[in-house]
Amino acid sequence: MNTKIIQNRKKDRSSPASLARNAYDELKNRIIRLTYSPGENLLEERLRTELKVSRTPIRMALSKLEQEGLVFHRPGRGYFIQDIRLDHVQSLFQVREYLEVPATKLATTNASDEDLCELHEFVQKMDLSIQNREYDAYLDRAVEFHYRIALMTKNDILCGMIKGLNEKLSMVSRILLASESKLVRSHIEHNQILVLMLKKDAEGAARLARQHVCDSSQRHLQLLQSKVELLSIALPRGSYKEWKPPQK
Repeated sequence: MNTKIIQNRKKDRSSPASLARNAYDELKNRIIRLTYSPGENLLEERLRTELKVSRTPIRMALSKLEQEGLVFHRPGRGYFIQDIRLDHVQSLFQVREYLEVPATKLATTNASDEDLCELHEFVQKMDLSIQNREYDAYLDRAVEFHYRIALMTKNDILCGMIKGLNEKLSMVSRILLASESKLVRSHIEHNQILVLMLKKDAEGAARLARQHVCDSSQRHLQLLQSKVELLSIALPRGSYKEWKPPQK
C-alpha cells in the first residue's frame, strides 16, 4: 500500500474529529447499556483516564450527546446523564407513534423483495436471542429492527429520529423489562408486523405498528408507575462514587 495513504489513515485516526467520534461512540454505548446510571455525574477526569484521550475530544463528545438529549450540562458542575422520568418516557412513546406508524406503511410500500428477505433473516436472529435468553443482545436488535424498517422509507432524517428514540427507550427497557415474558410478547409483535410486511399489506402493518408502540408504552409506563424506586436505580459496578483519580 502507498506509504502516503497509510500515513494519512494514521493521521485521520489521531485527528481531533476522529478522537471525538470514537469517544462519542464509546460514551453513548456505555450510557445506553447502563454502564453509567441515569442522573450520574460524568466526571471529565475519569472519562479522560478511561478513554485515554485528552480534554477536547471528551468535551466534543459530551456536547454531541447533549444535543441528542442523553446528557445535560450544569454550569460549574459538569455533565450528567439524563434521569428517567415518567413524563419524558411518555413523550418519547408519543413521538415514536407519530413517526413509526407512517414509516411502517411507507416502508411496506417501498420495500423490495431483497429488503424484506433481509428483514426476515434479521428477525430470525432476534428469535435466536430470545431462545438463548440473550436479552441484552435482543434489545440491541429490537432497536435495529425498527431502524431497518425506517431505512426502507429512504428518508435519512426519519431514520435518524426513529433510531434515536428507540435507543433512549432501550435504556428504560434494560431497567424495567428484565422479564422473559414481556420481551417475548414484544417479539411476537415484531413477528406479526413482519408477516404483514411480507404480504405487502401496508395498512395492516401500520395498524400493528401502532398497536405495538401503544402496547410497549403501556408496559413501560405501568412498570414505571408501580416501581417508582427504579427511577433512582443503584449505581452499577465501577460507580463514579467509588472512583478515585490515579496518584501522581
